[in-house]
Amino acid sequence: MTAADTTGGFDIRTESAVQRRFGLETLDYCEDDARAVTRLALAGMRNPVTNVSSLAPIAVLVDDAGSKATYACRGQRWPVTSDLNIQFYADAQPTLETDPGRHVVADARVLYATETNALATCTLTSGTVAIGVATVRSVFISGEVTATHRPTEVLVKTPQTSLADLMSVRPTRNESAPTVLRQLPDPMVFNAVANVHGGIAAAGLELAAAAAISEATGYDDFRSGSLQVNFLRPFVAGGDSCYSGTAVHVGSSVSVADAEAIGQNGKVAVTARLTAYRPT
Repeated sequence: MTAADTTGGFDIRTESAVQRRFGLETLDYCEDDARAVTRLALAGMRNPVTNVSSLAPIAVLVDDAGSKATYACRGQRWPVTSDLNIQFYADAQPTLETDPGRHVVADARVLYATETNALATCTLTSGTVAIGVATVRSVFISGEVTATHRPTEVLVKTPQTSLADLMSVRPTRNESAPTVLRQLPDPMVFNAVANVHGGIAAAGLELAAAAAISEATGYDDFRSGSLQVNFLRPFVAGGDSCYSGTAVHVGSSVSVADAEAIGQNGKVAVTARLTAYRPT
């Protein structure tokens, strides 16, 4: 791991609250090569709405690795993730279900960078098996993080700790949307400027969209194929912050759902589209 410059008191090498909460490990970070390798254990990760195994936490992993890689290209600016995309291979979920104790490793490298933005690609593997690819795009804005919060972890984690507890989300119902997850305000799922972490938001959208597909189709065996996430504005957490998912296409083998992350301020902060496939 090479030395990383600090910007306004922020050091990419410092373990973040989300990394501590999820047990994310940085295996390698080389700022000179704009490359980051991180890993995450997925044991016991289940969708709190459908109670089926979930790939949603991989969004947290991808955001972490991709953001580290693009951070190396920031110059004197501050990087902000603008979009995140994941393509899961068809056997990704069965591979992880066969050995739930496996780690997923994300190897991220910058493909392209300018003074204003950078695009990183990320390969996803479990053991020796490739399970998907992803991209993370960051835009570089003026300004810097002058201080970062270091909250105290209050969640007592055990092998039985649920994904809902890790993310601080709770299923609920809403007449205007079939599937809603409340995002509770928890400093351990915030980013350096005390808004909901981008990876957490992406994971929450995947959960809501997958649950919407399950409810609309009546099947719980659809597998996430692609997740496309756009970050529009900071996701402010509070008593009314939530993720809502709605199925927009229901098919016997392919279904699509859209999801939104709505902040405490009532504004749509993050959007996503999930395409899921049912094994034949």
